[in-house]
Amino acid sequence: MNDITLELKRDIHTSLDSVLSLSRFNGELKNVFFCKCIIKPKFEWINGAMFSLLSAILRQRIEENGISVSFDFSETKPSIKDLFLKNGFFEYNSVVDPYNTIVPVKSFERTEIENFIEYIKTNFNVGKFPFPADFTGKIENCLAEIFSNCELHSQTRKVFSAGQYFPNKGKRGEFAFCLTDIGVGMTKLVKSKISTITTSEEAIRWAFTKNNTTIVDRPGGLGLNSLKEMVKNYTGSLIVVANDIVFDVLQNRSEKLPFDFDGTSIILTLTC
Repeated sequence: MNDITLELKRDIHTSLDSVLSLSRFNGELKNVFFCKCIIKPKFEWINGAMFSLLSAILRQRIEENGISVSFDFSETKPSIKDLFLKNGFFEYNSVVDPYNTIVPVKSFERTEIENFIEYIKTNFNVGKFPFPADFTGKIENCLAEIFSNCELHSQTRKVFSAGQYFPNKGKRGEFAFCLTDIGVGMTKLVKSKISTITTSEEAIRWAFTKNNTTIVDRPGGLGLNSLKEMVKNYTGSLIVVANDIVFDVLQNRSEKLPFDFDGTSIILTLTC
């Protein structure tokens, strides 16, 4: 098995630009088959929530391209390796987050909704983050509904989640969370079910509209719309990555991905 080295050069934020950068990295990986891939992080920052999307991209390529993946931190700042370890990116090796701001990256089978809910309750427990009194219950319900959508809609193999809280001394902090599935992809699914929808932007707008669902004879369409309204109320952002597009739901801005992503990633930030 030959070795190939790839670099992750740009900082990774919860932004359209960072998603486009990860899409280009995904494109590099798509051309690599049956070899050992050594990844060198060259960036200076990664938002902990984005370990969800990065994990999903790597899992796809490992399963579909027959590669193995390892990381080389020899040219990386020690603080970046610490971020990987604190966020639980390497299951075999992790360190305790002394600031208690991490929701560690974790993968679930699509049927493991009870385990996912327990993960959310454990990591959003009262006192860990200074959330408003009614916040925890609302976000738990929204995320549980979205995970349920992964099981019912996406035909996913795996679901990846991760998050991080950023305190802001004297002001409201920011909470970031990302949920990613490896499946059909939101836009492809909606377009296959609703014949009048032909573009990916239309598909995402439709999916985030109250009472819209692709499942017949079952009430639905509340989870994504509720999430959108919650993000509005908490002055946040909501980005969807699906198939050929990254779409900022609240800003109504989209970009075509350089390389398709076979699945759906929902990236949210909330000021709280």
